[in-house]
Amino acid sequence: MRKLKLLILIFLMFSFIMPTKADVEYKFESGNFHVVYIKDNKVSTSCDNVSTIKYDSSNIELIKSFDSYDEALKFMNDTSSTEDKIVAIVGERKNTSDNYVYKIINSDYALVDLNTTNTTMTTSLVYTGDVNNQVYTYINGHGAFGGVDAAFIDYSNGDEKSDIKSRVNMKISGVTGWINSLLYLNKKAYNGYEIIPINLVRSPSYYYVSDEGNLIHRLSKKITANNCYSTYINLGPAPSSLSKKDNAGNMMKYYSYDGNYFYKSLEDMLSDYKNNSVDKSVNVIPYYNYYMYSPARIDSNATADDIKAFLESRGYNSNDKSKLYGEELTFIDAQQKYSTNALMMLSTAINESGWGTSYLAKNKKNLFGHNAVDSDVYNSANGYNTVADGIYRHAYYYINTLYSETKDASGLYNGSHLGNKNSGINVKYAADPYWGEKIAAVYRSIDAYIDYKDLNSHTIGIKTSSYAAPIYSEPNKKSTILYTLKSKIYEVTNMPVYILGKVSGEEIDGNNVWYKIQTDALLNEDRTDVIQNSKVDTYYNRENNYGYVHSSYITLMDENVKKIYTRKDGLFGLHNLSLDENNNVVLTGYLAISGMDNTKNKNITYDLILKDEINNITYEKKLDRILDDDKIPYQVPSIDKYSNEYSWFNGVLDFSDVEEGNYSLYVRARSSEFEAIEVLSNMLSIDIATKFNKDNRGYQFRTNYYLKTIPVELFIRNNGLISDKLTPTKDNMINQYENISLEDNSLIISGSSFNVGGDYSTTTEVKRNIIFENIKTFERKEFDLGYIDNGTYQITLIVPDKLDKTRAWFNNKIDISSLEKGTYAIYIKTESNIEDYGELNDIFLRELDTTMNIDDKKYSLKINKEQRFRLELIVE
Repeated sequence: MRKLKLLILIFLMFSFIMPTKADVEYKFESGNFHVVYIKDNKVSTSCDNVSTIKYDSSNIELIKSFDSYDEALKFMNDTSSTEDKIVAIVGERKNTSDNYVYKIINSDYALVDLNTTNTTMTTSLVYTGDVNNQVYTYINGHGAFGGVDAAFIDYSNGDEKSDIKSRVNMKISGVTGWINSLLYLNKKAYNGYEIIPINLVRSPSYYYVSDEGNLIHRLSKKITANNCYSTYINLGPAPSSLSKKDNAGNMMKYYSYDGNYFYKSLEDMLSDYKNNSVDKSVNVIPYYNYYMYSPARIDSNATADDIKAFLESRGYNSNDKSKLYGEELTFIDAQQKYSTNALMMLSTAINESGWGTSYLAKNKKNLFGHNAVDSDVYNSANGYNTVADGIYRHAYYYINTLYSETKDASGLYNGSHLGNKNSGINVKYAADPYWGEKIAAVYRSIDAYIDYKDLNSHTIGIKTSSYAAPIYSEPNKKSTILYTLKSKIYEVTNMPVYILGKVSGEEIDGNNVWYKIQTDALLNEDRTDVIQNSKVDTYYNRENNYGYVHSSYITLMDENVKKIYTRKDGLFGLHNLSLDENNNVVLTGYLAISGMDNTKNKNITYDLILKDEINNITYEKKLDRILDDDKIPYQVPSIDKYSNEYSWFNGVLDFSDVEEGNYSLYVRARSSEFEAIEVLSNMLSIDIATKFNKDNRGYQFRTNYYLKTIPVELFIRNNGLISDKLTPTKDNMINQYENISLEDNSLIISGSSFNVGGDYSTTTEVKRNIIFENIKTFERKEFDLGYIDNGTYQITLIVPDKLDKTRAWFNNKIDISSLEKGTYAIYIKTESNIEDYGELNDIFLRELDTTMNIDDKKYSLKINKEQRFRLELIVE
């Protein structure tokens, strides 16, 4: 009997300590990453927050296995899904027991299942990149309140140099960002997400139009379970572009993870998200819910009697039943003193306190969950002497000093509206991704009860782009900039403003229309600055708190917020690319839109567009149009019957907000109907700014002579350039190899490295280094390359500089065994009478059939034809 008990105990111990079973139980014969078809085996999980789908031969069809993730990814991208089968990649990911198990890590069309833990307390940080630590917002998709599913966009297999081993790029509640595969709470690990191909998705979140014409958002509870939903959110009147039923009379379902653009199918939505477009959406004009995007500074038209009657209609007719009852005048008074919308505050209190019935509301007089953290809600939460104290505190401190104060040191400002996880209070107030939607739905229900006194009662404008729109004290650029429409750290799209009126002001690009707005931030008496850290007696003066924003930044909610432009050819010319005394970049040129008159009466805007070569990140920098005849350098010739007289632009540009990387540059011109986008090229080979430093960052403009367009490219490095020395020529350094191989733990290389104007004679001291730079992290390893005095042939320039090039040659063996895994661009830096560096290139595209293994690392070389034919070393 004791032996039996012992065996049972051993079994229980092993059951407890055994690692979590792999979700993928398919036997792969070889390789680390497997491209497969996922088939629908008609199996679903239970409707909970821990179940996951099991994958085996019943729903996996192996296509091909690979040793590297990049190979598998390329093959997957070249393989099409079918109606019945979704292509995916199966690879290893760490589980909660710190073991690697097989999971789906990428897929053609998939959703992200966030409901994968056995606790509702875990929170996922949403990062701006796949390997950085910049947190944009945070979400909790592990409860039963919704927000458990997101759109899958991309997967990162991690950074070998950091603890970040894998992240998924997803979109939820308007925000696109990266989350970790593992979450940690109280030193315990939880699975952060599962990637679910859409043919196995049973209950995705969706929108539909009710019989009353309202837009309803139905939130999933578990996407892999049949008919498993948590709640409905009624957002009020639906946009006219959405239909109730299809042609067969069935209810139309619409999919969206931003609430702005809607799709009839998950495939169309995911395709657009991956391509960063809205081409396949049902609605051309994005939808902005009035209650979600109404700034806090828009006062509600509701009265205290309205609030009291509404609470009574819901059965909350005494203070014993709800701590909200009896505070009707407090909400209205707080609105009058601090200009914080009374119904927005009331709706927030209803959502946070369960209609004034929560333990916090009853015992701590806290209706808003102030300072209550998920791990210890009651003890961490603020307590107030009276309910009224908490309401006033919410108005003057939380709204005025934190979520509406544009210079708030803690960076909580993302717009004063309720919003979602992209913009508004929801970004930093609550982990619930749809907190803003839920409060907006409560606001709508109150407004519906009082016959819609608030809906569309005020004019709202939306800053739809990422431009940090400046708010001026007067309608001209010479006046004080009070603040900008952005967060402290990030550019934010979809930020609303409360428009008081339209005025005429300084003409910008032929447009003199400005909007007078009610400022989110409180202003001092002379309207020259923002008041920070306002107190209980700091009231919001509506007559004094206003500013002006140029209409080019703002689109009214009742106008087209997505401009449709017809692409035209452009006529581009670069006139000046230089630096001012502060090392800001001064750019001047022209871009005429072909097929139209580029005249003074045409409203044309100009932008510089920066596109990252590796990460597909795009930045836009606004340029000013030149309309002063005295400042136009010369007349742009007409190549057709149209005038190009006023097609000039200039700008003083600061790139401090641009992430480090290699950028292709474009100039864009837009009229009301047309746009032209042309490469920023240096066809006339004018002298331009090249290398410079600013705030400890290195910048280099480099003309790419390998392409016919002769584009100017921008390289930015946080830790400085390899060399910031200027050369007496505008030619790039010429680095080329004659022989190259990988053997004996080393790179064996011979070739030449020189520049026009460089003296490399035997009487000159020449120093030469070879640099390997990781193309993602930009970390560098540098080795001495040296020189030789007996090059294979004499170097002859097309235009001789009469300088000896004997020591332009090198022949060396470099031990590269210390290089970490990654892909490296190869640079050579040479010092003589001048100092310069450049990539190692091969325009002849020679065969590179050379590999080498060192321990668990494989080394190989390739020529990247897309990046100036540069040579890259791959360590995997």
